[in-house]
Amino acid sequence: MIDGDVMDWSLTALVPLAVVLAIMDGLNNAANAIGWAIGGGVVGLKKALLIASVFEVIGGIAFGFYIIDTVSYRLITDPAVLNSMIPPLAVYISSIIWSALASIVKIPISFSMAIIGSIIGTIATHSTAYIDWNMVLHIFTGWVAAFMVSTILTALFLGISDIIGRYRGVNTYFEGVFIALLFTLLISKPLQPYISNISILMLVIFVVLYVALYITYRYSRGAQILVSVILVSIMHGANDSALISSILILYGIDGYGGIPMLISSLGIAIGILLWGHRVVNTFASSISFLDIRYISKIYTSEFIAIALLLRLGLPTPISIVTIGALIGFGAYRGVDIIRLDYIVRCIFITLASIPVCILLSHVVTIIARYYLVYQIF
Repeated sequence: MIDGDVMDWSLTALVPLAVVLAIMDGLNNAANAIGWAIGGGVVGLKKALLIASVFEVIGGIAFGFYIIDTVSYRLITDPAVLNSMIPPLAVYISSIIWSALASIVKIPISFSMAIIGSIIGTIATHSTAYIDWNMVLHIFTGWVAAFMVSTILTALFLGISDIIGRYRGVNTYFEGVFIALLFTLLISKPLQPYISNISILMLVIFVVLYVALYITYRYSRGAQILVSVILVSIMHGANDSALISSILILYGIDGYGGIPMLISSLGIAIGILLWGHRVVNTFASSISFLDIRYISKIYTSEFIAIALLLRLGLPTPISIVTIGALIGFGAYRGVDIIRLDYIVRCIFITLASIPVCILLSHVVTIIARYYLVYQIF
């Protein structure tokens, strides 16, 4: 157990770092939530940033527990290794450095890869035995699956949209079913311990969500796209807010209630509102032409990929999902409609997040050990 005085002193160092990383996330990753809507010219930039910032917070608070359970309690085998402030310090600093470098070149990165890589590098500096490598394998496998799901579903949904484009009700039906089903699964899990007959409640939730989506989607295409932006923003908030707050919880600050989640969620919202336009505009310019009919289909494929992993408790690399959607879009519509150089840069920088952050966190840990001798493992 960490001494109270040490905990209070550590908070003065760790909380500001958590806020900075959350702001960097909002600055860098807003493109993944609203880039398609901006690229299609459907939603104004300021309006999209405002919507994303609000629902990122809601997503983090409502569904972040899925990721917190994995990262805070299942990724590391022995919590005793965290009786020092060095691990969270190294994770935050290395992730901030990498996200800052990526933001300078205006490329959205995967904060999941950066943070998981930083955790692995930091803990492995002490001993690899403290890492649950089976969980690491599950997480990595989930990342590959998320990329494939996003790529395949994007191309598939666009093809179906063109084939049955005249029958808008059919399109609306399929999208509504997928979204309502996944949201029902996400909502019902935390309620299971308190409700004996959860099946009936799940059916009610599904019907209510589906009817609401169907009515909204039938109202106008603009409303359909706005709902799509909201859905992906919620998923992004649940994923990234939980990842950032998990580091504080790893250090033993879970006794402070929902404060870690609130800190990370609000930090992301601030980053989106103040500086999210930087990377969003770069993402939007990577698409030469985007038919308005396709936007909600692309968002639906991204939502499904993220929600599936979230339900399994696996952090999702949002950038990988977005890259998969870009590739699926290009494969269906033709590679000349997207900037291949941008996609190549995104893939390179995103995949580099893991080894770079492992190395950075390793170096930061060694330096911190040297200067914070009273907090040596």
